[in-house]
Amino acid sequence: IEAACSRLRAVLLTSLTTIAGLSPLLFETSLQAQFLIPMATTLAFGLAFATLLVLFVIPSLLMIYESTREKISASSSTAIESRQPA
Repeated sequence: IEAACSRLRAVLLTSLTTIAGLSPLLFETSLQAQFLIPMATTLAFGLAFATLLVLFVIPSLLMIYESTREKISASSSTAIESRQPA
């Protein structure tokens, strides 16, 4: 979570400026732009989706993984301690 917080500004600025740079192409009506509009749409929405994954989903999954690993290691260490004679 700390890594996501520290990288929030950089990731958002990079993604938003790229999406903003592609947006004029999305609204272009010329014949030449009609071939590039699907590419710009794919890039813009793919980048927005990847940004959400990087900032929210991946840190959440890592936090769940770490807490599960800590619980498993704590339960296994207490089980080992309870088996040893005092």
